[in-house]
Formats: sequence, C-alpha cells, structure tokens
Amino acid sequence: MRVIRINSIVTGGNTYYFGENGARYTNKFYGNWGHKYYFDASGVLVKNREIKVDGIAYIANAEGVLSEKKR
Repeated sequence: MRVIRINSIVTGGNTYYFGENGARYTNKFYGNWGHKYYFDASGVLVKNREIKVDGIAYIANAEGVLSEKKR
C-alpha cells in the first residue's frame, strides 16, 4: 500500500497547512525553506498584510513569507 501525504491545500485562493497528525495549523507559525509563515485563526496562510503575534509585528509578502517589521 502506498500512502501519499499532502500537507497543504489551496482552495478559493487561500492556503491551508496540515501537520503530520492531520490537524490544520491555526494561530501558528510554520517554518520551511528558510522562511517563516503564519496561519491565522481560520487556518489561512497570512499574505500581503501586517500582523502582530505575541507583541511582535510582522509583514507578510504575497507568498506569505514573514519578516519582522522594523520600528
């Protein structure tokens, strides 16, 4: 038997990520390929906007890659 794991799904223009246990990432950071991403309360990858998590401001670009906002 062959098992295929799909960790992310794009639907309706929104990207969602699922961990190894199948649970959707919500209010959680994800790191991969040397980049940091954030999934909001709905589990949607944050893109093209500023967010504040634990008192730290971030800017998400069009791909969802986060960078700390400079003061």
